Amino acid sequence: EKAHNNGHAETGKGGRTGKPSSSGERSSNDKNVAVPTTFPEMFRFNAMVMGHGQHAWMSEVLLSFGTLVCNVANTSRLHEECDVLALRMSKHRGPFRLGDFKSVLLASLR
Repeated sequence: EKAHNNGHAETGKGGRTGKPSSSGERSSNDKNVAVPTTFPEMFRFNAMVMGHGQHAWMSEVLLSFGTLVCNVANTSRLHEECDVLALRMSKHRGPFRLGDFKSVLLASLR
């Protein structure tokens, strides 16, 4: 069922090649499961698997995380970014357990 294309990617059922789609995810040939290929996709996947997928506030922190890290040496800018994140998170209901975010974050770095 798999055909070789002169050393190019194998094509299985349905023409899937295992190459990234336009969304950045890979499709498995054995199952129709989208495999995350970017950090935000992996974070969302791990949050879902770890039972934190319903916490919309984690997406807010994830969106701000890169900016927070880049500005860690500039305390006034870091303070501004924390204020912005606090405003964005105020739209969500707590509790906000940052330890859960940390667990998902670290699992996504693997």
